[in-house]
Amino acid sequence: MYAQCEADPNPEEAYERTHRLMADECLKLAQSHGGIYNKAAQFVASLQGGAGDKGIPKAYIEALKVVTDKAPFKKFSDMDECFREEFGGKSAKEVFASIEETPIAAASLAQVHRAVTKDGRHVAVKMQYPWLKHHLASDFAVFTMFGQQIKPGGFDLSWLVRDFQVSLTAELDFEGEAANAERCARDLAHRPDVLVPNVIKEFSSKRVMTTEYVPDMTRVDDREGLIKAGYDPKRVGAALASVFSEMVFVHGHVHGDPHAGNVYTEASASSTSVEPQIVLLDHGLYHDISDELRADFCELVRASV
Repeated sequence: MYAQCEADPNPEEAYERTHRLMADECLKLAQSHGGIYNKAAQFVASLQGGAGDKGIPKAYIEALKVVTDKAPFKKFSDMDECFREEFGGKSAKEVFASIEETPIAAASLAQVHRAVTKDGRHVAVKMQYPWLKHHLASDFAVFTMFGQQIKPGGFDLSWLVRDFQVSLTAELDFEGEAANAERCARDLAHRPDVLVPNVIKEFSSKRVMTTEYVPDMTRVDDREGLIKAGYDPKRVGAALASVFSEMVFVHGHVHGDPHAGNVYTEASASSTSVEPQIVLLDHGLYHDISDELRADFCELVRASV
């Protein structure tokens, strides 16, 4: 296709047509395979292009941004396989007083079930799909092969495969996610408008993560739902901006996946009025910002006002 585009009377239009065609094929691939392929599509869609060798053609960004992190529910028996592998052969039904077989959420890499501990705590149990650890190496080999095939056409995307591998490896390490959540909770502990669900360590491992269950949450992008729950969407937006500004400018430890499925609101228990309390979920991916870069960001903001 590279040769055909170069031979076209209008190479730029030919490349654009080809990119749109291939982007649609990538979308079909992600939607049909799901799992890691879904995550790869989301990762590409999160990149806003660039210059030179690292530029991602806009057609791919536009086509893949429709991919969501939702996934069909998997059977509880399949998920319990992961739990047994992490907890010495014990089923989740043996460990908890009760656990709901129907999940409350399912995404590309894991599924969440509501449970009650034997001492009466209501918790959310996130379990990885058991087949991920078996498919990971072969899937990355496929992605690497894709990158090698594209390179002769003038696009070196080996950096993209490497970056995605680093990102996904971090997201699959639930012990790392627990550490991120605990640090985030410490950093923002002084704020009554933020809630990071507590990690329940005795029921958590590298592939299973259990946290306190937070009921009655509303997604921050659900304007009608926010209003119905009594929230002022503008105040929710202001609180959200304040929280992430503090992460960037004060702590330098920033939630790396703050899409609306990971950021909710609930009524603050410390107030008699309905004040927005930002609930932060899914702490698998964080970015650390150096003191020098944070100082540069501060100078940039100061120069713009």
